[in-house]
Amino acid sequence: MLMESDISDALREIPKWISQGLNQDAITFAEKLGRYLAQNKLSSSQIRNAFGAVKKMQMKTLSQTFDLDLLLMKPRLAYSVERRTKHNNQPAKDLKQVLSAGIDPILNSDEKSKLDYFQNFVNFFEAILAYYKAEGGI
Repeated sequence: MLMESDISDALREIPKWISQGLNQDAITFAEKLGRYLAQNKLSSSQIRNAFGAVKKMQMKTLSQTFDLDLLLMKPRLAYSVERRTKHNNQPAKDLKQVLSAGIDPILNSDEKSKLDYFQNFVNFFEAILAYYKAEGGI
């Protein structure tokens, strides 16, 4: 079960996971978050839209629009959450918060580290998505 304290703790650790690489704590949190998102019926379209945007960025990491695309991902996540105001959108808010915490270290990194940090972010997001799907997320 994912507790609010789990998210608070993870928000402090995510910058480290992104800058230094994933560890067992990151994978354990990804499992808890994925299970929580699936059990609370986060729609697959919401998580897939965000993941699709990340994969597109991954394909064009050397382009001039990479930084802008990454920067715009945060408001796009916010919009996606607010579109669900008639539904239980707490899981979407939590996912937005976690992903935003992962985006910030990439944006604040130097050019040399940016691609490594981004790859760590992609790996983290893939772990969340894998556990989401394993728990029956649709």
